Amino acid sequence: MTTGYAHWPGYGPRFAPPTGLASTLSVLGAVCIGAHALLAALAVALLRVDAPATAALTPPAVSGFAAMGRPMASPLVAALLLTSLLLLLAALALVLLHVVAGVVFLFWFARVRRNAGILHPAAPHRHSPGAAIGGWFVPVLNLWLPKRVTDDIWRAGRPTVSRRLVDAWWAVSLGTLASGVTTLAVPHHLPWFLVTEVLAVGAGVLTLVLVWRLTFRQNADHAAATTTFAYQNASVGM
Repeated sequence: MTTGYAHWPGYGPRFAPPTGLASTLSVLGAVCIGAHALLAALAVALLRVDAPATAALTPPAVSGFAAMGRPMASPLVAALLLTSLLLLLAALALVLLHVVAGVVFLFWFARVRRNAGILHPAAPHRHSPGAAIGGWFVPVLNLWLPKRVTDDIWRAGRPTVSRRLVDAWWAVSLGTLASGVTTLAVPHHLPWFLVTEVLAVGAGVLTLVLVWRLTFRQNADHAAATTTFAYQNASVGM
């Protein structure tokens, strides 16, 4: 690990600890992960109760509203449709929660990108802090640019460190996105819905691991740089 702290404490841009944002993100992430796990469990229950009946279900919004005002074939089908509607409502609430968590994540991401430039100014960064945020919102670019930024942050000061965690996080995140799109495109989508929820749990866990690994690493680098600066000042004053 190399430290090249360009702006010592009290001079120029200051290091901003990402711990508070990481803690907030952990709470939101834990709720999201728990909700996805619950939705996955409900999907499994639906598949186990009556596979032929659930296979005939169209997406929850369609099947639930289409069945309104018509006699139900059986209490089982009625229960399945009600459960399907509840899944839809839970999914909508989860979307709102993801929006909040996403905003917090972007604040954390911007902070660790800025900190990486302060702590290790000699480390190569292929994209500016602005691009690190804007890249998430540009179609097509958002499939690879945030990963490049994360790679640069991950290797700042540690050019030989393995990127396996970053690679796994990005692969599972893209898999979750692809499965979610498939879920919306396939009419009888309950099995794909289950796959999406399982992948979402994995993506959430990997995201929190990545967040805390980078947070602890930057805090440690800052502590080391501050200690070095204090020792140098003490040596000059002797």
